[in-house]
Amino acid sequence: IRRLIMTRLLEEALRDERLGMDTPVSFDQTLRTESDSSHINLGRWMDRGPTMILATTPFANIIEIMRETGVRYLLVVTDGALVGIIKKKDCLEHIEYHERLQRRAQEETANMPSPLPPPPPRQ
Repeated sequence: IRRLIMTRLLEEALRDERLGMDTPVSFDQTLRTESDSSHINLGRWMDRGPTMILATTPFANIIEIMRETGVRYLLVVTDGALVGIIKKKDCLEHIEYHERLQRRAQEETANMPSPLPPPPPRQ
């Protein structure tokens, strides 16, 4: 569920006097509640088919998947079991970290003294 959609739905629900900060929230489309029950069901806005990748998926492929699909989270699986979640924010921080390392290495190389000239030939 997109953050913007969830924020709008929750703001709208909180305007309802029967709902408050302790109101139960569900994400299940199949959940049926009594008509007089006060709860917020966000199930119809949930992504029923989350994007999964293998733990061995190269980083370049992860970036490509995120760009093409617009997802912010990828589920990482190994042998069918969830082993982690990769967030778009994590990927951006990783890229930024490596760009900083590259810049630092370039600056250090540029500031290195030039190598000593070769010794004069023997006569």
